[in-house]
Amino acid sequence: MKNKGKFLRLVGFGNSLTYGYLVSKSYLDYLKEYLPSHIEIINSGIPGDTVIDGLHRIDYSVSKYNPYITIVEFCVNDAFSGISVEKFEKYYLSLLGKINCEKIIMIPHSLYDDFDNKTVKPFYDRLKNIARKTDLPVIDVSKYRLGRNELLADKLHPNEKGYETYAREAFEVLKSEIVSATNARMLMNNDK
Repeated sequence: MKNKGKFLRLVGFGNSLTYGYLVSKSYLDYLKEYLPSHIEIINSGIPGDTVIDGLHRIDYSVSKYNPYITIVEFCVNDAFSGISVEKFEKYYLSLLGKINCEKIIMIPHSLYDDFDNKTVKPFYDRLKNIARKTDLPVIDVSKYRLGRNELLADKLHPNEKGYETYAREAFEVLKSEIVSATNARMLMNNDK
C-alpha cells in the first residue's frame, strides 16, 4: 500500500472505542491534529469487536498497512463476552505476537456504571500486567473517566470532548516514539 508522501503509519486497532462510536471524530481524528503531517493514521476500529475478532482480521486491518505503531484497544467487549481473564490474556498475547511493528497497548477507561466497572476491571488489570511483561507502553486514560460525565456520550463511549482528551494522553505517550522514528527515517533518507 502506498504511503502517499507520508513515511510513518499509525494504525488504531480495536472496537467501538477506537472507531469513534456516537461521535463524528474519534480520538485518532484528534490525534492527527497533534502529529506531524508525515504520519498517516488509519482507523481499524470495529464496534463490538473482541480480541478474538482482532485475531481473525489482523491481516487486513493491520498487517497490510505495514504500520510503524499500532495502538491496540480490545477489552470491554471481551469482559462481557463470557471469556475468562486467562483466555483473554492468551489471545491478547497471541495478537501482539502477530503485529510486526512498535506497539502500544491502550487501556481505555473506567466505566460509568459501578457494576460494569467491576466486571471490566480484572481485564484492564490483566492488560496492565501484559504491558509490564512485554515491556510495552500504555495509554491509560482511566483517570479521565471517574466522575467525569461531561466526557461521555453514553455510559461507555466518550463524546468528542472525551475523545479529544484521549488524543492528548495518546500524544504524550507517543511523542518520543514519533520523534525517534522521524529522526531515524530522516537519517536513512540522507544516507541514500
